[in-house]
Amino acid sequence: MEEFNDLKNIWSQQKVPHQEYETFLAEAKSYAKKEKFKNLKANIILLLTCIFIGILWWYYQPQYISTKLGIVIAILTMLVYLFYYNDAYRLIIQPSEEIGSKQFLKKLLSFKQKQKMLQTKGINLYLLFIFLGVILYMYEYASRMSLEGIVITYGVVIVWFAVNWLYFKPRIIKKQNEKLNHIINALQKIENQLK
Repeated sequence: MEEFNDLKNIWSQQKVPHQEYETFLAEAKSYAKKEKFKNLKANIILLLTCIFIGILWWYYQPQYISTKLGIVIAILTMLVYLFYYNDAYRLIIQPSEEIGSKQFLKKLLSFKQKQKMLQTKGINLYLLFIFLGVILYMYEYASRMSLEGIVITYGVVIVWFAVNWLYFKPRIIKKQNEKLNHIINALQKIENQLK
């Protein structure tokens, strides 16, 4: 990665062990590579989900406006989230010209700030609108069920969203933050040693 060229030149002139820099460089490259893959995977999954939902709409020809509105809300929510998700990840996965370590650190800190917005407001709005879309989509089909069926169906959906919101979301956020903070802290430590 060209981002570390100036850091490498300065580092090689220091009396600090070269091993630490090489370890950091390998970690940073590994992190960027994993983030590129994760970004690609998220794009593919969400776009395929949008296509699948569109096929459901076409195949089943829902009659209620609530069903159609639910589909539109779900698809728009995924596309808007993807836009902001890609905007944030563009900072660290986009190939860049030769930039210095300070500029790379700024990119990482800017990414961390955008990621924090996505992890709080972004994912909360995403889950809320997806939940609304699913509830509206299910109304037409739930209206044909018995009361027990409705309670079970909506109960399962509510529990599933609650598990995602209360269990999976915090774990994923914690894992993302640990990885990014480790890279940022290592880069800041190296920068401080060179001052």
